[in-house]
Amino acid sequence: MGVPKFYRWLSERYPLINQAIHDGIRPEFDCMYLDMNGIIHVATHGPGTDPSKPLSESVAIANVFKYIDKVVRLGRPKRLLYMCLDGVAPRAKMNQQRQRRFRAAQERAQIREDAIRNGDLSEDAELFDSNCITPGTTFMAHLTKHLQFFIRKKIEEDPLWQQFTVLFSGHEVPGEAEHKIARYIRNMKSNDGYDGNTRHLLYGLDADLIFLSLATHEPHFALLREEVVFGIKKFNDARPTSSSSGDDFQLLDISILRECLEYEFRQVDIPFGFDLQRVIDDWIFLAFFVGNDFVPHLPSMDIHHGCLDRLVQVYKSLLPKLTGYITDSGSIDFERLELLIHRMADFEDEVLEMEKDDREKHDKRRGKKKNGQDANGNAAVEVEDESDPEDLQIALQNLQFEEESLADEYYQEKWGHEMDDPEARDALCRSYVEGLQWVLHYYYQGTPSWEWYYPYFYAPLASSLKGLSRYKTTFRLGEPFLPFEQLLGVLPPASGPLIPRALADLMTRPDSPIIDFYPTQFEVDMNGKRNDWEGIAMIPFVDQHRLIEAIRALPPSVFSEEERQRNSHGIEITFSYDPNFCDFVPSTISEIFTSITKSHCRVEKAVTPEIPGDGVYRSRLCADLVIPAPSFPHLSILNITMALAPVGVNVFGRESKRDSLVATIVPDPTTPSLRKGRAMIGKPCVVDWPFLRDAMVVAVSDGTARYEKDADEAAVQLSQAEVLQHQRDAANDRMKMLSARAVDIGDDRTRLEVRLFTGMGRAASGSVHKVWSDTSTFVPIQLVASRRQVRDPRFKTSGALSIKDAFPLGCPVVFVGTPPSYYGAGGTVLSHDSMRTATIQLNILDKEGAFGSQICEQMHAKDKWLQSFKIAKALSISTNTLGKISSGQLVAPGKVNIGLNFKFPRRQLMVPGYTRIVTQPARLVSYSNVVTEPQALWEYSSAAFRILQSYVNEFPEIFTALEENHERVVDLRPFVQGDVRDYIDRVSKWLKSLPSSRLPMVPCSSKVLSPDCIAAIEEAQLQCSRSTTVNEMQLQNVPMEFLYKPAPRVQWSPTEKVSYSLGDRVLFLGGHHGVPFGSRGNIIGIHSGGS
Repeated sequence: MGVPKFYRWLSERYPLINQAIHDGIRPEFDCMYLDMNGIIHVATHGPGTDPSKPLSESVAIANVFKYIDKVVRLGRPKRLLYMCLDGVAPRAKMNQQRQRRFRAAQERAQIREDAIRNGDLSEDAELFDSNCITPGTTFMAHLTKHLQFFIRKKIEEDPLWQQFTVLFSGHEVPGEAEHKIARYIRNMKSNDGYDGNTRHLLYGLDADLIFLSLATHEPHFALLREEVVFGIKKFNDARPTSSSSGDDFQLLDISILRECLEYEFRQVDIPFGFDLQRVIDDWIFLAFFVGNDFVPHLPSMDIHHGCLDRLVQVYKSLLPKLTGYITDSGSIDFERLELLIHRMADFEDEVLEMEKDDREKHDKRRGKKKNGQDANGNAAVEVEDESDPEDLQIALQNLQFEEESLADEYYQEKWGHEMDDPEARDALCRSYVEGLQWVLHYYYQGTPSWEWYYPYFYAPLASSLKGLSRYKTTFRLGEPFLPFEQLLGVLPPASGPLIPRALADLMTRPDSPIIDFYPTQFEVDMNGKRNDWEGIAMIPFVDQHRLIEAIRALPPSVFSEEERQRNSHGIEITFSYDPNFCDFVPSTISEIFTSITKSHCRVEKAVTPEIPGDGVYRSRLCADLVIPAPSFPHLSILNITMALAPVGVNVFGRESKRDSLVATIVPDPTTPSLRKGRAMIGKPCVVDWPFLRDAMVVAVSDGTARYEKDADEAAVQLSQAEVLQHQRDAANDRMKMLSARAVDIGDDRTRLEVRLFTGMGRAASGSVHKVWSDTSTFVPIQLVASRRQVRDPRFKTSGALSIKDAFPLGCPVVFVGTPPSYYGAGGTVLSHDSMRTATIQLNILDKEGAFGSQICEQMHAKDKWLQSFKIAKALSISTNTLGKISSGQLVAPGKVNIGLNFKFPRRQLMVPGYTRIVTQPARLVSYSNVVTEPQALWEYSSAAFRILQSYVNEFPEIFTALEENHERVVDLRPFVQGDVRDYIDRVSKWLKSLPSSRLPMVPCSSKVLSPDCIAAIEEAQLQCSRSTTVNEMQLQNVPMEFLYKPAPRVQWSPTEKVSYSLGDRVLFLGGHHGVPFGSRGNIIGIHSGGS
């Protein structure tokens, strides 16, 4: 949704809402919802994709599959996965979609032109047209079909997917994805039998997901999204390896956001009573003024100028004077709204002046002050101290005249003389008020009209919005567009190949009755914005009646049967695992997946009940709701106060200048911190507030002594160095919490040493116990709670389980006992022989041999690695030049990176197979009797040496320049004859052609096989799979400790104490990582942390 900068504003105002995801403990969710268009965008435009290179449909779809697999593994829903694609949108959204797609086509044409000019793309090659991600295109039809097969494949092979039902809404089902999801939640919540403690997780990137999740009034809600990093991308950004841990994702906790809003607004004196649900509704409505996808923001409402902060403050100051809230379940009280808008108009002129100054600065007219303005760009009323009332009246009249002039200037700039007519300006205001009501209804009750839209590029001034209650806002629901109608309404002529030929002709044929809808050239009004994507494309609005008439005038014969199918609406369907059901499912994408010979996935028509009674969704909480939910974060576990203050919170690498909601920890006046800490030694506690992770207290220190037992004689006095270190650490704790989280922990320096909870362990008997980390960490005692308010049932200890409970009949297992010849064989539980034993059927494979380890040894024997000084000597360059060219090096003109990106020492990253770090052991220097520190030295492979040698031979001028010029950015102009930019383009093209340019980087601590070695192991795997036979056999009286099942409640490994080597043949025992349980593979990389 179009709310530029809103996520940043929200995260800086309420820094506690974002939670990083790690492999450790995270909240548990019942339902997970995927806004699939966000996934498609990342898969086709995210890391690893190049917009200047062609992207095939099969690769794009494979990327989508991988991404779905990753986010579902992170969310791990218990009951429902709702996968939702955008269907046709309401007419009100089509304006914005049309804007985006026309600009996207323009940008794509420029990228293509640049790529052809640089030699990166041939004349006949086509780039991926992102406009194909629109309902009704061939791409979306294929993707929908492939996704349905992918769902069946996952349910058949992945135990995680067998636990929940998949609800699928394809591109043929009308409605925007996020609003289909919101409708589902509203409808389910409004019907009997709904569990008011359902925990929701919604994946998506758009700001409107925050509003939609808040509008459900479901407190147990979180958003899963990629971690956002603001700022300029550095030239040496590495290509990191992908990870299953989710380190690049974070949760935005709606539960915490609701608590923050309650703390902030409960302090307001509200005569008609505080109601958090109604406050949230009004707060969402306020945000619509700074941006949404349906009506443009008011001219004075720009987050960049702090207008949202001011608007919230205006609302808070107005609440005591109102007789009720501004909104109610999606309806607006226009009399109360007008009072708010009247206050907004008070600072409108100031903001318009600020925007005017911004434009002037952008035009390089800095520092010029207009007459009649103060240094802040405000209209100044200069009155002497002894002025008489007549002088004051004249000054105020001049100010009013200047305000009227600003309004006229705005309307003149945006509409010319069109808005000189009072009736035209009134029609503009009427449409804007209708738009506000349309948007609010859309978010709370669903689409009020499929046909209504706002027919202007710009919004009126707040000062023009008067007498709002005279505008009657009634809407005709109408019908959703057909897919081809929307395609013709939003796509530019450049995307004509995406639609049937007969429709494409309507875009380009000179005698087309709607040719005026499709300009090939158009202006973009930046409207005071900085980013290209924020500009407004000055293209005609589509007359839907003319468009539909033009389509219906075409004879039916111009469309194929497949096209007629695409141009129709469909239904939602469900997929669920049923072991008693079996079906053959042919593959829809054979280049990625084989057919499913025995599918146990049942597919049925989905039925979502309507809201009973009057059909109106009420802003309320469920009667059976319990807050907080187990495993969910919450603030109230600690005694805090909260208030807004400008503390310079730094969430995105730069200090905020605006207010943040600061949480101040209130100390317990009855119990000194040290006494409290000593009483906790040896006991569990809760750390990582407000996200809550269990820990075991090992010791406590107040900066003078350390206690491992709660006894005075147990005190160990700290040395002077330890005292100073403790003081520094405590001060750092306070600074980090205030800067990163806007939390003031005070000056208490008592710190606890704790061992973090890492998960549950299982003994051979089946008993379950908590497992604590081997290493300890230190936490401020102010941020520690002695216990949870609600216990997490996932981490309940228990005694030994019976084999019936641990391994039910039909359960797939892996044999991890003796005899060794059966170790690792997959099988199925057939019967239970006793309380502790079972009969199983095993599938025994032929012995495969250690081919992976053998290949690694052979390759290692062939590898030749050379130290830096030897490489430099062989190339006749200095080691300094070698270091620069091997990592990243900027050259001018243009600040282009011409480095090989083999390594980045500061970030401890390398490209496996090309560079590595070896540690030179410590040694004794005989003449000085000094032991040197171990040294880390870079080495280069023979493959890296060959590339470096080619680089020197192909472009010697670069190496000459690096030898003579030691600046950060080396100017090549003195060293290159002819067109230096053309020379740099040739270098860039050559670098992109190298096989190393497409390889990921890994931490230097990692051990990773080279691409050649991996390819050799893959070939050996294929040969092994072709020659291996499977023998079935039954084993009786197998002890339960000899069995392992997929996705156990408690994760454990029968080989957790075994060390691994590159090339080892292994068996996959995980149940949530996208790899079928029991699959065999070879280790190709070992990373720090044991992964």
